[in-house]
Amino acid sequence: MSAVLDRLLVQALTEAEWLPADAALDVPASPNFLSAISYATDTASGQTCQSSSEEFRRWLKELIAQGATLELLGSRRPAICEWLGPRLLFSPRSFPGQRLVGLASSRLGRRLDTQQAWFKMFRAACSKIDVQHETLLTAESTTTARFVERAAKLFDVPVFSLVPPSARTSVVTWLRHLQSLDTDQGNVHRVYISPELLPATRVGPLDAFPLRDRSVLALSDHVLVFHIRPAGQLDVLIRARLSDAGWQRVRRVG
Repeated sequence: MSAVLDRLLVQALTEAEWLPADAALDVPASPNFLSAISYATDTASGQTCQSSSEEFRRWLKELIAQGATLELLGSRRPAICEWLGPRLLFSPRSFPGQRLVGLASSRLGRRLDTQQAWFKMFRAACSKIDVQHETLLTAESTTTARFVERAAKLFDVPVFSLVPPSARTSVVTWLRHLQSLDTDQGNVHRVYISPELLPATRVGPLDAFPLRDRSVLALSDHVLVFHIRPAGQLDVLIRARLSDAGWQRVRRVG
């Protein structure tokens, strides 16, 4: 991580009262910051703030024990930052080491009864997931998110659902709210994306497109596309990913 992002991360954690003001955070070489934060709060001189409370420390240690991660997007693949900007990713459960299979589709319209072919393809794709090596990936408020919870129950497949930040939310506010967020619904595990750490210093070529769609395509190792409207937002994003040799392939279903 660059020195600038290092400094901004420590500043945000301190303002959100995850760290006492006098704490020294040894930013780890590994992607996950939680153990370093826990160590910093345990060894700080005891300045009063949320991070010094026993409840917060217990919550942090429980997260670490269950494999939770707080990492910088792009630590897994540098191209992700080009799509999403410098952001944090918080997963209350262990973020899978398996291949992430993204689910993508343009909007279906109101007449779902006319989309039987779409639902047939969707069910078939979900049923063929290798649960030992693959995890489905979707994002809230996308077309596939409406139906993936049912598929997770029906086929007993794990799903990670990305939750973008609310509009105009700061990183500090986002960090403060993490303790109270819902995480799981059966096999569906929520993963939270922060606002940008450097919101005023970059304008990416894809920033005009919804973060929820960009995040699924950027974080997936493999993408299943069920429906594309020509020249629509998903069409542009898929073409952008296909044109980048650094990404693995995208496959259209049907």
